[in-house]
Amino acid sequence: MKKFLKVRNIIIILIVIVAIGIIAYIRQTDVTTSKAYQYLDKIDLIHYHDHNWGKKYICTLEDKKENTYKEIYAYEEDTEKVRAIEYLDRYCSKEFLMKDGVNADEVEEDSQTDIRITNMENLEISEYILNNDIKTYLKVTDPNENDVVGNGSYFYRLQEQVRTCDQYIRGFELIDGKLLYVERFETKDEGTVKIYIEDDKIKYIKYDDINLLELSIEEDKIPEQWLEIPSDYKDEEVVLQEMNN
Repeated sequence: MKKFLKVRNIIIILIVIVAIGIIAYIRQTDVTTSKAYQYLDKIDLIHYHDHNWGKKYICTLEDKKENTYKEIYAYEEDTEKVRAIEYLDRYCSKEFLMKDGVNADEVEEDSQTDIRITNMENLEISEYILNNDIKTYLKVTDPNENDVVGNGSYFYRLQEQVRTCDQYIRGFELIDGKLLYVERFETKDEGTVKIYIEDDKIKYIKYDDINLLELSIEEDKIPEQWLEIPSDYKDEEVVLQEMNN
């Protein structure tokens, strides 16, 4: 009997040790140790405003299953023209916008492009919003007060969310039959965001109530044609004036 109790106690102690180990593995308080943080930091997206000249990235976030959302967020420091460029091309379906909190009666499919160019010599900013549905463009009158590009991009916001969280939870989940390592961050404004890692790179991002978004990043220059307003797009202010006359 004593032998049985001794064995039982050893088993209980081992179970407790394993449980403590699992809890310690799952919950982490130093976000800089997370694979998501290290990946973003490695490609210098978290600290790109430090202006280590020559940085350039094109990031695509896309719901490839139901096609409810797609964004292309690009950043480039153009050393020849001494300028910093942010570019966002975004498509949102009606379904996506309703999940994101837009009133169902006001929902329309949305396709918009934002371009922000900063002259690094005098810090003058030029920013344009292109409405691709009605083919108009609008020059932002005070780009310093309205960070249109950043506010519109889920990926742009993700960088700050990962950096400012005080802890994260790690584990594993099955995605399309494949077991992937996942890190979960609790954000202030967006709720929970799960970041799935494959081969030490961010593969998927999942926000509450939004479909799984697949991420791909290219280290490439922003094509010059992306920064041009198409010739058939009209000035939105002029269009409004014509409508009121």
